[in-house]
Amino acid sequence: MVRNGKTLAAFTASLVLSGGMCMAQATPPAQPQQQPPAGVHQPGSAQPGAGGNQPVPPALTAEKAMAMMEPKQVDQQADMQLQKIAQSKDMAGDRLFVLEAGLNGQFEMALAQQALQKSQSPQVKQIAQRLVQDHGQANQQLTQVAQKNQVEVPMGLTGMKAQKLQIIGSMEGKEYDQAFLGCMDALHAHDVTEFRNKAQTAKNADVKQFAAMTAPKLAQHHQLIKQAAMAAGLTGGGMDAQPAAGRVEATPLPAGSR
Repeated sequence: MVRNGKTLAAFTASLVLSGGMCMAQATPPAQPQQQPPAGVHQPGSAQPGAGGNQPVPPALTAEKAMAMMEPKQVDQQADMQLQKIAQSKDMAGDRLFVLEAGLNGQFEMALAQQALQKSQSPQVKQIAQRLVQDHGQANQQLTQVAQKNQVEVPMGLTGMKAQKLQIIGSMEGKEYDQAFLGCMDALHAHDVTEFRNKAQTAKNADVKQFAAMTAPKLAQHHQLIKQAAMAAGLTGGGMDAQPAAGRVEATPLPAGSR
């Protein structure tokens, strides 16, 4: 895919260096060693956003941004991991969860970082800042779980996720905020279900603990996102996004009619 003469990989790499996402080309152009690229911060430095300046998680540092793969490389590495997982049988479920959580987590981090740069809504920026902080910590914890379970999560975005980020990033104003919140609503609805299920069914103790500890934060994120989405005029969040008074409760059938 080409955009103004640039390949998709070059476009997504430029977003990293402007703070728009947490990935870059595997072999980026040389940068001065004294200062990090524009928009990429050093560990412990402050980043502007709603609620004041807050430390940026190590996952967003210049060093890690430069280690990110191009989307095509991520796709190839993910396919290799899936083939490896398919052969593990007894641990396939846990390892598949770890791989998916890692890839999805990086996309959610990238989208939240993009929202910090593009959105003009204080509420959206506040949510994005919370996501950057919490998902950055969760991604670090997941890295350790992945290593223990012999899963190599590619650093970067898949081709489809990179394109999705590009499309959302091309929007402006209210349209952007609605696209961001709608996407995050769907992502977190999926995340909450997956993490809660894995907290109950995981065979590996580390995977079970990680899922159990992360699920409550994801549920908190989802509630914040749904509230902001409704305020932004999005009402398609499903029954759980409706006020209790607006829900239609199912009437149980008499015992003899089942």
